[in-house]
Amino acid sequence: MKAFRGACIFSAIWIGLPTAANTEHWVSVFKSERTDSVWWVDTDSIYRDGDLAMIRMKFNNDVTEIRTFDCSRNTLLGHRPMTLPQITAEQITGIPLLPNTKEKAMFDKACKRWWEFWK
Repeated sequence: MKAFRGACIFSAIWIGLPTAANTEHWVSVFKSERTDSVWWVDTDSIYRDGDLAMIRMKFNNDVTEIRTFDCSRNTLLGHRPMTLPQITAEQITGIPLLPNTKEKAMFDKACKRWWEFWK
């Protein structure tokens, strides 16, 4: 009986692992008043390396690219197809972010941390 129970628990964990590893949490960050287009970011895809942040973004439910930001300079470094670029903040000069834009909304999701409430 113990062996059967152990096998059932192992099977349940083994079956559940692939779904747990591929979680996505898409959040709407910007809606255009002119075109009614919506931009989404996957908050589970946020990758931080020091001041460099990357986040997956989609436009009108089509997965399109990864946005890369320099969090200390408030700049957009680039956007690329769905691969994580091997870049550092020093290799690219960024585009400054303007308030009330989709890029600024994505920057806030990628760079803001809950304990950094003063930023």
